[in-house]
Amino acid sequence: MDVEPRGYIHVGPVKTGSTYIQRTFFQNAAVFERSGIAYPFVFPPELELPRHANARFLWDRSRDDEARRQLNAHPKFLISEEAIFFQPWILRHPVFDGLQTKLVLYVRRPAELILSWVAECAKPYNAVVRGLPDVHGPLSIDDGIEILSRNYEEGIWRFISYAAGARDDLDVIVRTFDRDSFIENDLLSDFLYCLGLDAKAVRADPDFSDPGVVNESGSRKFCDISHAAWLALGKPSNAKTYNLSLVEKVVSMYRGGDYRPVIETVGDDVIEATTQRFAFFERFVSDRFFGGAPVFKNRYPPIFGKRRDPYRPLDSREIEALVQRGQRDVGAPGFGRYARRWA
Repeated sequence: MDVEPRGYIHVGPVKTGSTYIQRTFFQNAAVFERSGIAYPFVFPPELELPRHANARFLWDRSRDDEARRQLNAHPKFLISEEAIFFQPWILRHPVFDGLQTKLVLYVRRPAELILSWVAECAKPYNAVVRGLPDVHGPLSIDDGIEILSRNYEEGIWRFISYAAGARDDLDVIVRTFDRDSFIENDLLSDFLYCLGLDAKAVRADPDFSDPGVVNESGSRKFCDISHAAWLALGKPSNAKTYNLSLVEKVVSMYRGGDYRPVIETVGDDVIEATTQRFAFFERFVSDRFFGGAPVFKNRYPPIFGKRRDPYRPLDSREIEALVQRGQRDVGAPGFGRYARRWA
């Protein structure tokens, strides 16, 4: 007989709606507590970023006693942090000793995940202030595909190694990150189903509020201009010289570029190569969690195989001129205003 879990640990990974889920639970903490599940914070949330994940205590061991007290104070709790997928050994934290926990993991088509992640890393705050260890500025799309694929691949092998070591002790719900596969074609409904909650009842609570679309990826034009502006400024490492206001200003002034999502601007060869690169993870998930059944109804994104217009690149010399003009127009806004808007 399965033991009812005390805690659910949402491990992401990146670009599977984690930011939306975290903000929804933070924003509706009282609603979810009335529904029987808490979203506790041992450390205050980093709202200035803004960020609403609540697992900082797993890495910062200075408040272990407080973490244990909080987790034991609730009949059920949710911890959500997409970085856990890349560092799964952190789940051996003693705060979980004696607590039955269940992991929640979403699996997304790799071409969609990587190309969406590349677009996210084009945002100035992500790229300059808290980028990945080998990322020191916004990436070109080509470089981003390779660098982030490598990061994702390394993270997958860590998770597989952890899962192999856990053997049958790994209690995990694996869901496919695809609207057609979601309960009621809705991510929140699907996630709450994993937690044993009724989404309709939660949404019917008069205090419930949906945060709407969060952390939306930029267009190919935004990504290209963000990278070109950073280069034109001499690859600065601070958010005053190179920031969102400047990039948005140049985007608004430049009439060319490609407004489509990044995935629609790359060729089928890129999508095919990315899909095949991560076929090993698909096989692992299928064998370990799906009883050998296919993970995806279609492992390729809907755009694959369809005719689309050629990619429209930038005029780099015009961008350099617009960056200089944009600097005069927007000045150097303070870091706080900038940081509050993006994470």
